[in-house]
Amino acid sequence: MATLTTPAAGLAVPSSREQVCRTALRWISVFVALGLSGHLIVLLWARHEFTPVEPLVVLHSNMFAHGDGLYWGVNRYPYTISAYGPIFYAVSGYLHKLGLPAYQSGRILAFGALVTALWLCWHCVGYLTRNRYAQAAAVILAASTSNILFWGTTGQVDLLGCSFSLGALAAFLKFRERGDANALVLSGALVILAVFTKQTFVAAGAAIALTLLREDRKAA
Repeated sequence: MATLTTPAAGLAVPSSREQVCRTALRWISVFVALGLSGHLIVLLWARHEFTPVEPLVVLHSNMFAHGDGLYWGVNRYPYTISAYGPIFYAVSGYLHKLGLPAYQSGRILAFGALVTALWLCWHCVGYLTRNRYAQAAAVILAASTSNILFWGTTGQVDLLGCSFSLGALAAFLKFRERGDANALVLSGALVILAVFTKQTFVAAGAAIALTLLREDRKAA
């Protein structure tokens, strides 16, 4: 009789641990969702800048929205240059032309990029592990990281560039798994968009290129 009940007892322990993990992930995800909701409320409510850089981003976005181009001349007031690419300015400017307030247009764009980045994080980990718990843990960890929440709340370019980079990685992982050439082309396009959003977002493109050189020189 003991030999018949021992396997059942052994299976009960992993099942109990799995249940505990599920419960913990559910509760943590509730707190993370509350945190995201709080950040969304703050970014919609606040009427002034969160960071010294945010007004400069709004300035360039407003210039684009009013047809004045994307950049000031360096030989006239306010004697500033922009360190970022044109993509965030262009999209934020169009949102402003559609009627959104200047600060909120950039913040909503950044928050949308944050949500997209979390969704792409889920897919990237899914390609690598095929484990739902790992996917959930990765998304919760990313969504509870203070820097990511901060950049997803302020109207700055960082999360949009990060989202493009994660999209490039997800498309590349799809190419590795299924051999879909269109996914590789999409990955390259997203790398370019990431770099034109902020020039420092070259890490994903470099990692993809090095991986291709190691695994498939012809595709590289």
